[in-house]
Amino acid sequence: MATQHHDNRLTSRFKLAIVLVAATLLGGVLSLLSACQPGSINTMNTPPDLSNISRLYLVTVGRDGQTDKILSALNPGNGHIFWQHKLDDAVYGYGLSTQGIIYLPAQDGNVYAFQGSNGQSLWHSIMSHGHLESTSVWLLAYQNLIIDSITDRTNDNGDLYALNMRTGEVVWHTSITCADSPSNDCAAGGRITSLANGVIYGLADDGFSAWNAANGHFMWRNPHYQLNGQPQSMTVSHGKVYITNFYPEVDVLDATSGHFLHSLRSLEPSNSETVVYDITADENTVFVLGGQTVSAFRASDDTLLWKQTFSYHSGGTLYAGSGGVYVNYYDISMGKVGTGGSSGNDLYALHTQDGHQIWYQQIPIGGSNLYPIEFNGIICFGGLGSVYGLHLIDGKQLWQFSKGSYVDGLFAG
Repeated sequence: MATQHHDNRLTSRFKLAIVLVAATLLGGVLSLLSACQPGSINTMNTPPDLSNISRLYLVTVGRDGQTDKILSALNPGNGHIFWQHKLDDAVYGYGLSTQGIIYLPAQDGNVYAFQGSNGQSLWHSIMSHGHLESTSVWLLAYQNLIIDSITDRTNDNGDLYALNMRTGEVVWHTSITCADSPSNDCAAGGRITSLANGVIYGLADDGFSAWNAANGHFMWRNPHYQLNGQPQSMTVSHGKVYITNFYPEVDVLDATSGHFLHSLRSLEPSNSETVVYDITADENTVFVLGGQTVSAFRASDDTLLWKQTFSYHSGGTLYAGSGGVYVNYYDISMGKVGTGGSSGNDLYALHTQDGHQIWYQQIPIGGSNLYPIEFNGIICFGGLGSVYGLHLIDGKQLWQFSKGSYVDGLFAG
């Protein structure tokens, strides 16, 4: 996504989710893999203004999930291709674009930069870290820096690199080791990372930490919050970090110290599975997505503004855009023996002021929790093997892009 909704996702908006699924799910491994990555995280604060953005960037991968990777630039108005560029198999699809340049991470933690106008390669970093396929990588944009967050999934050690956007030169580097953790708890896992207001936030098995994005200096750690394999999200608003980890509560922390302030209670019906899938915020409101509710809280004092109830879904993502709040509910089931199944994505557009439904649309072959991209009058959603352009006002489908491959990443620039 264009700057990933991070720097107030940039952005998961920079909402964040980690979902473990069986390899037998039809396309589930690929679509849910996107949720583990920064490009599909619903991260931080107000989404950027994309009204003048002219390209939708799409990374697709072959049916085996690892080869035949293609980076495409699409016209968001009609889904037509501007250009396409073949990618190395080791490059991930969850990238970002800012200042006319596309950035994609690789399995070894290095960053590859491409020209947004034509897809031509500009530079790639040459940092040495870990073994191929043993790292978790997130990219964030801050001022003229690309922040490369790398975690060794075998022990949670890692690195934060800040690279010059134009050259790839390392501006600063911070090592993250188990010794940094007061609890000394560094089980195998990873780290989900977001950025807001000049602060990098990282959630790992050893706790929830913060670093200064300008120089990489460590700021604080709260060991109470840990990566747990469930859908987990965070957002920052009004000097507070809102963080959830699948349970009914959303905890509110002081953004400058990481200290616990209070909790927001989920408003799920008492007879339902009380889960929280995602959380996001715009300038004034914090939105919480549960298994069958969307709730809105006033960011200044965390009081409830409204609640909207839906039928239960097994997963979902939430996006706060200029035209409303967009709910992407999806369900994944096992289907027949040895196959996977998905009932598709239920897409809702809600008024930010009162939660009333603006429109509803369904993508029949879904199973994807990539975040939508909003343009001037158009909102684009990624499905299992397609990308859809919908009219922002009424949700009517304008176009569909499908090339017989899986969608691995979706962002704008």
